Amino acid sequence: IKSIKNNQKKSSVITNGFWAYTPQKALSTLELIQTDYLTISTDNYHQEFISLKTVENAIVACSNLRIRCKVRVSYGTMKEVNRIQEQLSHVEDLFDLQYQPVIS
Repeated sequence: IKSIKNNQKKSSVITNGFWAYTPQKALSTLELIQTDYLTISTDNYHQEFISLKTVENAIVACSNLRIRCKVRVSYGTMKEVNRIQEQLSHVEDLFDLQYQPVIS
């Protein structure tokens, strides 16, 4: 990322956000990597291991550091998207939501 920034380019990271297990860890990790854009993948499968609270920590840290944030949800039914959207509704102004169907 440092090399990209040295060449006046924008950087982007896609992650499940596992590292954002506390608000402080989310902030310190994002300060370290210094990306311009962050996409967080979450869905029923990710949430077996990574809570939406962890995702929320990353979203809030992005907002505090003025990093553009997206949350990407893969879904089997729209109920899954709606549930995640509802659970993150208190921070909905801090990220863009993307969703895509799981194709079997």
